[in-house]
Amino acid sequence: MSLEKGVYAYVGSAQRNRLARVRRHLRRDKVKRWHIDYLRPYGDVVAVTLSDGAKADECRLANYLIERWGALRAVPRFGASDCRCGGHLLAVPEEALHSVTSGMGWPSGTCFMAMELMQ
Repeated sequence: MSLEKGVYAYVGSAQRNRLARVRRHLRRDKVKRWHIDYLRPYGDVVAVTLSDGAKADECRLANYLIERWGALRAVPRFGASDCRCGGHLLAVPEEALHSVTSGMGWPSGTCFMAMELMQ
């Protein structure tokens, strides 16, 4: 897979040990376990937002970012191996970055990480 430089949003539910999961995602050097682990070495995290809710809300957030801010699914099924949605890695238009990272009006139950790919 190859991605252009730019801003990407990765959404997930992280239902258990959410803060530990986010801390792990922030590290670059680690054993690769989740989809995002393979992408993380190539970008800088620019925002993380958490809210309470159900696992299904991660798909709702991905769809919200697509509908509201014009994000696009960057890689089909990326981060969505345990659901039927089209994918949880989204390319975010740069002009929407501030609005997207503020988390205003999002569905509850989500974990969101915005990352800027440098390579």
